[in-house]
This record gives sequence, structure tokens and C-alpha cells, in this order.
Amino acid sequence: MSTKQHTERHDLAAAELLEYCPELDTPQQIVDSLAVGLTHLRNMLLARTRDDVKCRYGTDSMLGVSLSDIERQDRLAKVEIESYASIVITDEVIRNGYVGDRAEWFLDWMFHLRLGDGYKSVMDKRVAYYKSLTVEERRLKFVSVLQRVLPESARTPLVLFRLFPRSIRILTAVAFGDRLRANEMRAEQIGFLPGIADCHECHGRVLDNEDSCRCCGNPVWNFTFLLSD
Repeated sequence: MSTKQHTERHDLAAAELLEYCPELDTPQQIVDSLAVGLTHLRNMLLARTRDDVKCRYGTDSMLGVSLSDIERQDRLAKVEIESYASIVITDEVIRNGYVGDRAEWFLDWMFHLRLGDGYKSVMDKRVAYYKSLTVEERRLKFVSVLQRVLPESARTPLVLFRLFPRSIRILTAVAFGDRLRANEMRAEQIGFLPGIADCHECHGRVLDNEDSCRCCGNPVWNFTFLLSD
């Protein structure tokens, strides 16, 4: 998608957000923060579950390595991460009342923002797949499908998949200006991986959605930190 198309989609999303929530002061900033943050998280998770695994353990000769295989895996993985993240973001938005009490529209809005005009068929399938009683069941379903799409991801330290949903919730809180909630989620992540707080550069603090730590990888930590405890 061209830069112009991205800009037009973001502008439309901001206008829709303002229409739904006239009380929001910075709809464009919220849209841009959600978009850049989710792209950032998606690309970093792909790097951890595919590229970093290959660098650390080598390429499994039993897995497809043709260019068409890689492109297909990349496409399917991106859609799955976007879908899962959109559902988690919506849950976080509704849970914290960021767009008011009547937020049944937000899931459609979020999928449209991320996947464009063809979002509906993907959304219907993925929402049905992730319809679970608990957040934990949803997380396990995500891990399962990601391992089917990217077999290398099965060798990623499992703690990453406990940290990642909370990173999604943090990006949501940051986008809506709720630093207290973001720090609450970061404290939960440190509970799973105490070494997060030991990074000599970021010290485990919540970063802006467009940023990452070159030392530890915060908000999607690298193998050195994932294997530190």
C-alpha cells in the first residue's frame, strides 16, 4: 500500500473516531499511535519468532524455504497477528472505557484500520476462531495458529507469548494517554520476566509506541532477555 493510501485510511479512521467519540481531543494522534504501534509490535514479533529463531538455531531442513513459502508464511502470519491484536486492543478499549460505554462499533473500526476495505471476511472468521471464555484460551489459540503458520515459532521461549498480549494492551493505553494502565501492564510483564527491569538502557520503562530499546528489544524482548531467567 502506498503512503498516500495509508494516509487516506488513517484520516478516514480519525474522522470516524471523532464522529463516534466527539469528546476525544486528539483522534488523529490516537489513530496514528495505534497504527504505528501495532505495525511495530507485529514486525518485532515476526523477527523474534522467525528470524531470531533461525539465527540462534539454524534453519530446519524439513521446513519449506522457497521464496513462495516464505512470502505465504509472512502474509498469513501478519494477518493472524493483526487479527489477534485488533481483538485484544478492542477488549482493552472496552474494559477501560476509552471510547465510552457503547463501543460495539470499535472492533469493526479497528479491523478496517488495519486490513482495509476487505477486512470483513477476515474479521468474521478470526473473531469466530478467538471467541473464547477467557483471555488465556484466546492466547493459547493464537500461539497454536502462529506455530502452524510459522513452524519456527515453536522454538521461541514461551514467556514471549505471555508478554506479547500485554505489550498490545500497553500500546493501547499509551495511544489513549493512559500511562497508569500502561505501567500496570508493564509490572505484570516484569512479574513474568524480572530481567526486563535490568536493561541498562531503558530500565524496563514503558516507551512511546513508535520506539523500541536497541539493547533488550522492549516492547518485544530479544532472546538474550527472554532466556535470562
